[in-house]
Amino acid sequence: MQQSALEDRVIPDKRSWGESIQFLDRALREQRSLLEQQLNEACGPTRTQQWIRWKRLSESQRASTAIRSELEQLLTRKERLHQNLGNDEVTAARKNLETKGVTVESDQVRELWKNVFRYHLLGKAVTAANDCKKGFYHYQKGFTDVQFECQDLVLFWRIQKMLDVTSNALRQQLVNVEERRLEREISDILDEFSTQRTEKKNLLTGKRVDLAEEIQRVRRIQEKLEQFIDALNKEKPVR
Repeated sequence: MQQSALEDRVIPDKRSWGESIQFLDRALREQRSLLEQQLNEACGPTRTQQWIRWKRLSESQRASTAIRSELEQLLTRKERLHQNLGNDEVTAARKNLETKGVTVESDQVRELWKNVFRYHLLGKAVTAANDCKKGFYHYQKGFTDVQFECQDLVLFWRIQKMLDVTSNALRQQLVNVEERRLEREISDILDEFSTQRTEKKNLLTGKRVDLAEEIQRVRRIQEKLEQFIDALNKEKPVR
């Protein structure tokens, strides 16, 4: 079933298209949130947070904050950058930081660049996913309009479909296993009671059982009395 779901490469309708966008957007935002936490831990609290919490940045956090600011400016200046920053870009970033009175090592720049770059890419991916909300018609026409880049959406739809099929299959297996387990337990309990005369007697006697039997006797007597009264009424002589 999972293989069949993965091999299906066509999103059938607009509803499935919208659900795939939500799935993709949620996954991207979760990953971006994790990266943001890592960057905040490295760079420390913002100026507002420092003022509210009465905290100061450590030397390491000051350096990381300056590096992040420089790298974000680099992203705005150059569009085609890679996950591994080149030597020229690292050298340029260090020199710019030195002019601001911040001295850092190349390894610090490269290490922080990985998260800054991924955070930037995920931001662009979230924007692209939202743009795809109006792209189902273009998808049906074969992506002829370059305004929409939604090819990744098909992959996430296939993944979502595979997860749905897998979860339904696992749910049914759990239900079947639990049903068989309960049947075995009930059967074992009944077999155990069948060999214990005292337990059967206790189950078949007691105040509630006695009360139920008494109610049945009263009902039978009442029925007999009603039948007797009806018979007497029928036998009365007509005057």
